[in-house]
Amino acid sequence: MKNLIKSLAAQLGYEFRKIDDAPQIQAHGVIVSWPHRGQEVRFHLENRFDLIGRDLFNGRFFEEEELTHLASLVRPGGTCVDIGANIGNHSVFFGKILGAAKVIAVEPGDWGYPRLCFNLALNGLTGCSVTHKLALSDRAGRARMDFWAPGNHGTLAIHDGAGGEEVTLVTGDSLLEGEDVALIKIDAERHEDHVLRGLEATLARCRPVLLLEAAQTDRAATEARLAALGYRTDRAFERYGDIVNLIAVAD
Repeated sequence: MKNLIKSLAAQLGYEFRKIDDAPQIQAHGVIVSWPHRGQEVRFHLENRFDLIGRDLFNGRFFEEEELTHLASLVRPGGTCVDIGANIGNHSVFFGKILGAAKVIAVEPGDWGYPRLCFNLALNGLTGCSVTHKLALSDRAGRARMDFWAPGNHGTLAIHDGAGGEEVTLVTGDSLLEGEDVALIKIDAERHEDHVLRGLEATLARCRPVLLLEAAQTDRAATEARLAALGYRTDRAFERYGDIVNLIAVAD
């Protein structure tokens, strides 16, 4: 019976695939797939109309222009770090397309973390990836996080109030001690300056390429912080109006 079901599924263009251990989620949605640079990319999506899901559903990575530029700066075989990984768009690109030997994916959210793990497993990346359910900052401790735009799961941010979920804070330097890091992506919802302060030793030691999201109102301060760390902006992507994505390289 199992072989019959597999055969019928194959005739309809589907296949059965064993997924490595990942946190269990109860979610409705679809699995989309498309070829990219000779690799089959797969994602589980629950909302094909949100900011990330719209691109993935249509067979392209979210922020693909930024990712393509990163591929011209970072050699395969290194360690790539995804801070604020959400469902794993950048992590999957780093492992599957960029050819990272190791992907370290950091996602604090109760909603995002299991979906990140599932999408890494779906793409066969559990063997080269390490996931952490943490938030990075310039101190260790605890904090509260909540979505500043309800319904948009990419807007989970640290705040001073009492609502939302409690998360563990660590510094990037403590998390990445001993790692030879080639690339760090930071999407921390206006907590980027704290994340950078907690990464100063790693940046000085490894000089990785950076992909950093910042508010336009904070851009001058962010680039000043990067300059103080010995970095300059290589490309800026202003696709969102109030948000800029900066790719920075060490001088």
